[in-house]
Amino acid sequence: MSLLAQLTKMLDSLELPVETGIFQGQAPDVYVVITPLSDVFEGFADDGPHYETQEARLSLFCKGNYGQHKNRIIWSLLGLGITITDRRYIGYEEDTLGIKTVFDPSGAPLCVVLYQGETAQAVFSKEYENVIDQIYTQSYLDYANSALIGGEGEGDQRSFATISGGTGEDRYEMFVDAKDLRAEDFGEDYISALLFRGEGRLNEHAAANAFDTSVNPYGNLEYKRDYDLGSVVQVQSQRWNLNMRARITEVEESYDADGRSLRVVFGKPMLSLMKKLKGDD
Repeated sequence: MSLLAQLTKMLDSLELPVETGIFQGQAPDVYVVITPLSDVFEGFADDGPHYETQEARLSLFCKGNYGQHKNRIIWSLLGLGITITDRRYIGYEEDTLGIKTVFDPSGAPLCVVLYQGETAQAVFSKEYENVIDQIYTQSYLDYANSALIGGEGEGDQRSFATISGGTGEDRYEMFVDAKDLRAEDFGEDYISALLFRGEGRLNEHAAANAFDTSVNPYGNLEYKRDYDLGSVVQVQSQRWNLNMRARITEVEESYDADGRSLRVVFGKPMLSLMKKLKGDD
C-alpha cells in the first residue's frame, strides 16, 4: 500500500476530512491536506534500488484548539510505523484579511472594502521566466523558539506551561503573559489553552522569510487575473533551493520611460526603520 493510501485510510478512521494537494469546495472547521513530497529509490553499490522511501506533508487546519487532533494523528502515525521527520506550528495568519480603497472616476465617494486573499495556482520562478530578479531575505530579529507561559495566579500559586524548541545556543526563549486565561473557563484543557497561546506568540516571533521580486509583467502570469494582493501562491528558487507557499503582501506597479514594471513581495516583509519607529507590525 502506498504512503498516500495509508495516510488517507488513517485519517478516514479518525473521521477527519482529507484532501490531496488543495482542499476542494467549502472547507470545514477541521480538515487535513496531504501533499506528496518525494518518492526516492535508494541506490547501492550495484546501482540497484533496494527499497523505496516515500515522503508526504500533512497539514492540519483547525479553527479551534488543534491539540487533540494533533495528538491523535501523531499516535496513529507512530502506530503505523511511519517516521515523523518534522512538525511545525504555522498558526493564525492575521494577514488573511486586507483593506483596499476603490477609486470611482465618476466622482463618487471613495469606497473602502474589506477582502480576503485567496489561494491561487500561480507559480513564480525564474525557470518559468515570470520572474526577473529575486532578493531572498531571512530575518531572525525578535526570533524565539521556546516559551514560558504564565497563567493565572501570583507567586508560587501561578500556573505555568512551557514550550521547548531548542537546546544550548539554538534555544531562544521568551515569556508569554496569559493571565487573562482563567482555569474556570477551560477546566481540564487549561494547560492546553496556555500552550495554544504560547504557540501563537512563538509564531509571531518566528523567522521571517520574504522574497522581494521583480515580476515579468509580460510573462505567463497576469496581475489581477492569475494573482492579486493577498493571494497565496507558490514561489520557487533553484539558486536557494526553496519551494514555498507564500502570501503576496506587497505589490508595486509603476510606469516610466521603460514601460510597465511590477514589484511583488512574497511572505512577511521586513520592517523598515520608519515602520519600527511608528510601531507598525
